[in-house]
Amino acid sequence: MRFRDTEPSSRPWEELPAELADILEPEVEVLAEEIVQAILAGIPEFARPLNDVYGRTVRLGVERALHHFLDLVRGPSQTQVNGERIYRRLGRNEFREGRSLDALHSAYRLGTRIAWRRLARRAERAGQSAAVLALLAEAVFAYLDGIAAESLAGYAEAQARSAGAREHFRRRLLTLLLAEPAADRESMEMAARLAGWRLPDQVACVALRSGVEVSPTRRLRMDADHLLDTDRPDPCLLVPAPVTEQDRRAIEDVLGEEPTVIGPVVDLHEAALSFRWAKQGLNLRERGILPGEGLLSCDDHLLVLLLFQDERLLARLGERSLGPFEGLAEKRAAKLAETLLAWLVTRGGGAPETAAMLGVHPQTVRYRMNHVERLFGDRLRDPQVRFELEMVLRARRLRELAGDGR
Repeated sequence: MRFRDTEPSSRPWEELPAELADILEPEVEVLAEEIVQAILAGIPEFARPLNDVYGRTVRLGVERALHHFLDLVRGPSQTQVNGERIYRRLGRNEFREGRSLDALHSAYRLGTRIAWRRLARRAERAGQSAAVLALLAEAVFAYLDGIAAESLAGYAEAQARSAGAREHFRRRLLTLLLAEPAADRESMEMAARLAGWRLPDQVACVALRSGVEVSPTRRLRMDADHLLDTDRPDPCLLVPAPVTEQDRRAIEDVLGEEPTVIGPVVDLHEAALSFRWAKQGLNLRERGILPGEGLLSCDDHLLVLLLFQDERLLARLGERSLGPFEGLAEKRAAKLAETLLAWLVTRGGGAPETAAMLGVHPQTVRYRMNHVERLFGDRLRDPQVRFELEMVLRARRLRELAGDGR
């Protein structure tokens, strides 16, 4: 409620005789002292010495509230147009003190009861009618509702401002933690203090697709220990280690159906490394090379990450290793490569074992492998050559299954 914007029916002080303000004015000083003493004695959260800054603020707030109420009785022309700022400031102060509004509202109610009793006695002694006294009561308690609403607004403003500042510092901290080269420990600690975040020893980073949107409702469900920034070109969620199943469920709950990949757990100063691997995993997932359901863990697919770490180098290795297939018809080369990979995976097993993997007749395997051995010769006996062949053939197979033509 803003006093200047309320409906006339909710401003009963405007129906009181203006001269009543002058009748009640002499009570303000004594009344303010009585209210302050009652608040400091009766509400533990306000129990502070009167001569400290907080005690003086309480006294000033009470005096201004009483004078403001009498100004309202005198009429709109006498109203302090910025009076509601007093109560908004009190609400903001309560948030900064780390309290809820319960104590402040209790103080308001206590002060209002005392004010009503003393002001009513003064008005009655001055010969005011029962109708005026009834209206005075209505005005006093309506005023209480108004200042309580203004304090709530001030509290909410401070809360929103604090949340915004906290979110700003948390994004700055995340940027610092993902920097390459890593920031020094002192810089990390300073940024963490501003963000209200405890530095863990180890972390894991979750890569999200660019443009991802997380609703405010879902953000509220996020653990305060998790750092999320979806405004980055490469959105990231940082999770302190150990990453538990509960953490994984929480991440999936917050991010919903979004494709996400979590990097390996690393020391804090290597957070950028975990994020780099997670981003690579997300890229491979979006291409269909890695599976696409749920929260994917890089730790379960390290070999694939290694194979595709440098795809130009992998292509170069493939050109060299699979050179003997050049000149063959495409379909023929593909059949031979498929058979060679199965043979390598079974560690040079017999034709029946390789045939079972391929779903063909053993004689077909023998025929194809004879052709492969003629093409490669003694190189198939070299462990390093077999290792290189298995790497490039596995990578090619993953691309074929994903329909990736790179």
